[in-house]
Amino acid sequence: MNTKRFMKWLAPMLTLAVLGAGTVARGGARYTSAFCVRNADASGHCYGSLVAFRNHENGATSAEFSVSSDGAMLFKAEFAPTATAPVTSMSCTPNAKVAAFWDKALLHHGYFNIYWDAAGTCYHLYLSNGSRYF
Repeated sequence: MNTKRFMKWLAPMLTLAVLGAGTVARGGARYTSAFCVRNADASGHCYGSLVAFRNHENGATSAEFSVSSDGAMLFKAEFAPTATAPVTSMSCTPNAKVAAFWDKALLHHGYFNIYWDAAGTCYHLYLSNGSRYF
């Protein structure tokens, strides 16, 4: 194979390799933040993804959306800001507006943000899915 012919063959291969490497760089990126705060009056909020809570540096950190056989809905989180900090428990039950989206929260794999008041009522739920929130 002569040099000119070889270069014509090689150019498309290199182009595909470069383009392929560029498209893989962010594919499947995961949202890795998990955070909760419970205020002195027991109100608070959590945000992140369930995967991020599961993979948190403190093995006791967790979050869940649940519904029981009697229809009772609950958000529950156990959170510690570091691997060695004590875990804080927090939970809330949704108001009617948030309860309307609870079935979506149960199946959600992306980013979420949930707020509750001092009485333990979830009053705001934000769900987002996207390529970065796997």
